[in-house]
Amino acid sequence: MGKGDAGYRVIAVVVGGLLANQRLGRWLFTTEQAALRHIGHAMGLSQNRLDHAEQRQPTALMLQRPLHILTAGLPTREQAEQLFEPEGLGPFLAAQASGRGVILVHSHTLLVRTFWHWLRWYTPDPGLILHSWSKSHPQVGLGDPVVQVIEGAGELFAAQARLEQGGLVHVLADGYKGQQGIVLPFAGRQRPFQTGFAELALLTGATVLPVALAYTKQWNIAIHFGPPLAFAAVEQPHRQRIRGLVEQYAACLQEQWHQQPQEIAPYHMRCHLELPTI
Repeated sequence: MGKGDAGYRVIAVVVGGLLANQRLGRWLFTTEQAALRHIGHAMGLSQNRLDHAEQRQPTALMLQRPLHILTAGLPTREQAEQLFEPEGLGPFLAAQASGRGVILVHSHTLLVRTFWHWLRWYTPDPGLILHSWSKSHPQVGLGDPVVQVIEGAGELFAAQARLEQGGLVHVLADGYKGQQGIVLPFAGRQRPFQTGFAELALLTGATVLPVALAYTKQWNIAIHFGPPLAFAAVEQPHRQRIRGLVEQYAACLQEQWHQQPQEIAPYHMRCHLELPTI
């Protein structure tokens, strides 16, 4: 187990406490349901869709399963095949077989960490995760912008080298932090999107694939690989090419929110509702 997984042991204890105190658990998840309903209305979801999403919204009981995976170490192949249901795997395998680098753009959910357990069965190198330095060094320089810039530059350099060698890089591209970005209309708000993954893609020629994780009806974990994002013609201005990739990712994320609103991370609900309205 890596150092980063230790935090999930703490979360597992908290979830256990929620299971022991159902009244507290219901109160916590009721607050998230209110935020989910607000966002759902902004996206134009029907009342039936919202009711279904609330019924499927993660509860303490549901969270036990991914937390068990994260704290128990690497599952066996049989366990992985029973738990994970990959969809659209063809583009991912084809991109890796091409020898080009691959950028997987994820979104923040508790399930995203389980993806690396599954990935180890398909490639000997699970890849490099951008912006993981602060999580492995929580006691050093988090409030220092100079440290953040230096370490961020180091990560980008390592990611560029990995992609140029045909490797795999992961980016959680739906983050709200950062000083620069492209503001797009998104679910009733003006939302900024960071451009790091797009800059890396144009710099290295890597394939960009969106990835989404969600619970199935049987509470297994579906891993959906979207089609590769399209690059604008090289004759187009650099900024326009960057914007084209970011807009495609934003469209994928908004579709993910439409199809699986119950999977929106609670922190992201709160951040989203604080953004300016359209």
